[in-house]
Amino acid sequence: MRSVIVINNLGVTQSGETVLPNTEGNMSIVSNGTFITIDRVSLTRATGTLFIPETINGLPVTSIGDYAFSGCSGLTSVTLPNSVTSIGYAAFEECSGLTSVTLPSSLTSIGKSAFSGCYGLRSVTLPSSLTSISSYAFYGCTGLTSVTLPNSVTYIADGAFYKCTSLTSVTLPSSLTEIGDNAFDGCTGLTSVTLPSSLTEIGDNAFADCTGLTIVTLPSSITSIGSGAFYGCTGLTSVTLPSSLTYIGGKAFLDCSGLTSVTLPNSVTYIADGAFYKCTSLTSVTLPNSLTYIGVNAFYKCTSLTSVTLPSSLTEIGDNAFDGCTSLTSVTIPSSLTSIGSWAFYNCTGLTSVTIPNSVTSIGEWAFDGCTGLTSVTLPSSLTYIGYGAFAGCSGLKGFTVDIANSAYTSNDGILFNKAQTSLIAFPTGKIGAYTIPNSVTYIDDGAFYKCTSLTSVTLPSSLTFIDEDAFYKCTSLTSVYFLGNPPTVNADVFRNANQATVYYTQGKTGWGASFAGRPTALWDIPR
Repeated sequence: MRSVIVINNLGVTQSGETVLPNTEGNMSIVSNGTFITIDRVSLTRATGTLFIPETINGLPVTSIGDYAFSGCSGLTSVTLPNSVTSIGYAAFEECSGLTSVTLPSSLTSIGKSAFSGCYGLRSVTLPSSLTSISSYAFYGCTGLTSVTLPNSVTYIADGAFYKCTSLTSVTLPSSLTEIGDNAFDGCTGLTSVTLPSSLTEIGDNAFADCTGLTIVTLPSSITSIGSGAFYGCTGLTSVTLPSSLTYIGGKAFLDCSGLTSVTLPNSVTYIADGAFYKCTSLTSVTLPNSLTYIGVNAFYKCTSLTSVTLPSSLTEIGDNAFDGCTSLTSVTIPSSLTSIGSWAFYNCTGLTSVTIPNSVTSIGEWAFDGCTGLTSVTLPSSLTYIGYGAFAGCSGLKGFTVDIANSAYTSNDGILFNKAQTSLIAFPTGKIGAYTIPNSVTYIDDGAFYKCTSLTSVTLPSSLTFIDEDAFYKCTSLTSVYFLGNPPTVNADVFRNANQATVYYTQGKTGWGASFAGRPTALWDIPR
């Protein structure tokens, strides 16, 4: 039968030691007739050095219960007897004055948040009997400098040493197979860590924001690196990825601004979203022949990356994959590739040429927007879709060349049209001066003249019936827009930020007023 014995007070010795039990005061113990659990003590009474006896009333003390000493900020050290096998949830949470803990050789488990917030704790010795450390067990122990985990431990739970900012070294046992999510997240003092050959999995954010970490060698047993595993490890300069690796999670190395090179093994088929996001010192990447997909933002703003050879296995480049890689001068696209995502090479200002193979069917919106060094583009016969603004802002681009066998697109004088030349899709941003649109055109696509800052005048045919949104956006040098016919239907903001343009119309055409699409109009006397 379970019973609760209330002890009326804690015994406090002249030396400031707290001894359990005594016959006065405010603490409870739980007995089931076979063993005893220390259940809860007064937050103000447990001070100084705490000794817990092996037996109370002739029964062994086997566990420290949930919240047993939570908030006892006056405790400075704790010695647990060899009878104790478990420490409960938040048992010593926020014992801010605690500097040392002696754990018994009988201990097999430490509960969740057991020593969370014990920021005065300097050292802890974990016994070889220990099989598990629960999540956030030492969370926020900012004074803890080193930890040695015994060979009995196979798993470090989520957040176990989260924000132990003074932790400089960790000895991980050869028995360890998994490091949980956020296990060492925010351990800014950690400079190196040796991962054992037994380890197979590193959890999400496991070493995130370990800003002092410089080198990581992953053992040949590793198969999975979790999302954000090394996120924000700004001091990390080198990482060795083993051939056993099959998965690199999203943002795994995000903001590893010191990382200079990386070689991905042939076991990797997929680079997840943001895996190397803002690795600003990364100059070279070796991609394996097994790779089929590069995820969204995978190499976003890797501003030092100069060249990339994409493997022949690759089928898809995700959105923003190389966005902001301003030093990238060349990229070799394999004939296996079928799609280039939106913003895939956005603002790759150093890119001077790109050959799109006859396998690509889709180029996403803004895919090459801002590639100011790009001078020419050749589009293959396989291409069936070009997204809005795909080549906008390419200020050096003089013209498009389209394979004659392409069934969807064609080029005329370097300008991109649909196959029938009824829709003007994209005008090369680097073309200078005046342009006359062919008589076959009925539709000007959205953003067709986007950021054509060197365009000075344009003549539009009488066949034109519709001008789509932002067609002449930021055509800052455009002064004259000549219409040969009646006013076409327009979408919103056709001349947005083209503030110098005047619209001219010819005598005898109807429907014209004092302004058109927000720009002033004037009668155009066509020279004879």
